Order: sequence, then C-alpha cells, then structure tokens
Amino acid sequence: MAELIPPATLVCYTVTAEDVVDFTGGYSAEQWSPIWAEAYCNWRQLALYDKVEPPSSRIGNLVSNAGYAGILYGSAVDATGTCLVLYPRNSARFTAPVHDPDQLLPRNADPWRLPP
Repeated sequence: MAELIPPATLVCYTVTAEDVVDFTGGYSAEQWSPIWAEAYCNWRQLALYDKVEPPSSRIGNLVSNAGYAGILYGSAVDATGTCLVLYPRNSARFTAPVHDPDQLLPRNADPWRLPP
C-alpha cells in the first residue's frame, strides 16, 4: 500500500531578511571558493546512498555558522525560479510571518484537534 500524505496547510510567508548570501548568479571562480562549484550537487545520492556529506550541506553550514540569515539561489528545477533557505539558528536576522491578510487560518490549535 502506498504511503498516504498527512493533512497539511499550505501557506505563503512574507520574508524580510538581513545579510542573505546571494548565489542567484551561480558559481564564478573569481567570486566564490571552489566548494560553491558543487552547490547543485545530487545531495540525495551523496547523503542517502553514498553516505557522505554533500557539498551543499557543507556550504549551508559555512553560511549559517558565519551568521548569515540564509542563501538566495536559482532553482535547479525551474530556470526562472529563485529559492531562499533560511537558518532558524540565525532567526534574529529575519522575519517570516505567515501571509494571512484575511485571517483564514486558525489562531490556535483548537480547530486542528481530532474529535475523541
């Protein structure tokens, strides 16, 4: 039997961040250290099957440890897309409230409780 996806709510966030590493231009040897050349590695293969730490994870650790809020980078799936990863440990450097101007989401957990 196929695994079922649990119920979820999809939301958008309004993000404001300080000190985000902008990697949207991609790798350039003049601008980035060599590890960044492997930013778009097949991390799943490396981590799950080869059991090695992917370069993208090392990059994330370097950026997070340096205190940056996150990394902005081009999507590997859609050439016109942009992605942003934020590091919770550096949450003082960004805000990311849920965008809910019509207040459609519940304000507490009560509506999500299952009946007895």
